[in-house]
Order: sequence, then C-alpha cells, then structure tokens
Amino acid sequence: MDASQAQSMIPRLMAGIDITKAGLSMEEGMLVSRIDGVTNVANIALLLGKTPEATIKIIDRLANAGIVQFGDQVAAPPTNSTDS
Repeated sequence: MDASQAQSMIPRLMAGIDITKAGLSMEEGMLVSRIDGVTNVANIALLLGKTPEATIKIIDRLANAGIVQFGDQVAAPPTNSTDS
C-alpha cells in the first residue's frame, strides 16, 4: 500500500479496548481522540497539524498494539462459549 492509499483509509477503534488503560503517549492519545470511524487519515493529520506520513506511523503503532483497525483489517468476532 502506498502513502496516498493509506491517507484515504479510515481507522477505527477496536471494540472493547479501554484506552484509559492502554498506556498511550500524549501524541497517541490525541490521535485516538480524533478517530471516529468516519474521518480518514489525511483529515486526522490536518486536525493534528501533522503530516499524513507521521500520522500513518502513529496509527500503525496503535494497530500493532491492537488499539485500532487500520485499512482493511477486520477484527475477529468475539467467541461465544454458550452457542447451542
């Protein structure tokens, strides 16, 4: 994926993550506060006053930590042990 493709992608927070316990840096916390499931990376970068490339790097760190979904990643559905 090139940078222009990544800029148009929309990051989403992973379900069930308590970001107050995630140990985020101030920079990561500020970025997470802008993730709404609608705004793409390029616009988040504008809101933060960062370059799209710098924003993508932060989102990649958050994705690797399991805090956000980025691009075409899909979270696995929760398993339900009470299925009949």
